[in-house]
Order: sequence, then C-alpha cells, then structure tokens
Amino acid sequence: EAKVGETLYSAATDKDTVQTFAEIKGVQPTVYAGLFPVETSDYENLKQAVERLCLNDPSVTVTPDSSKALGLGWRVR
Repeated sequence: EAKVGETLYSAATDKDTVQTFAEIKGVQPTVYAGLFPVETSDYENLKQAVERLCLNDPSVTVTPDSSKALGLGWRVR
C-alpha cells in the first residue's frame, strides 16, 4: 500500500542508492462524505464499491459509521 509521498522503486534497485523526497508531507483531507445505502439490503454492494474505490485511490480514507436514522455506512475522506 503506497500513500502520497512514499517512494517506490524496483526490487532490483539497491535500497541504499534510492533518494527519497523528505519534503513531501501527507495530505490533510478537506472533503468529507457519509455514505449510506438507500436500502439496507444494498449494504454489501455498497461495501464492495467502497473497497474498490479505496484500491483505486489511495488518498481516500474510509472509516465505518452508523446512524440511528440511516443505519450502517462509512465516513469517507
């Protein structure tokens, strides 16, 4: 799993010769969303979609969320 600011290199490259970019800092999310399925029966489908989003976009962070009115869902940043 690579986050913003991590240095990726080939396994064949000598680790001691890799120069990192120390000045790059992690991002602070500024957009938040609560995702809840319209129907509780759609929870698993939405869960799979959220997991695929996280695989494709490492800048997205997801934490489980629940609401008395909306049920189970996720807080997405």
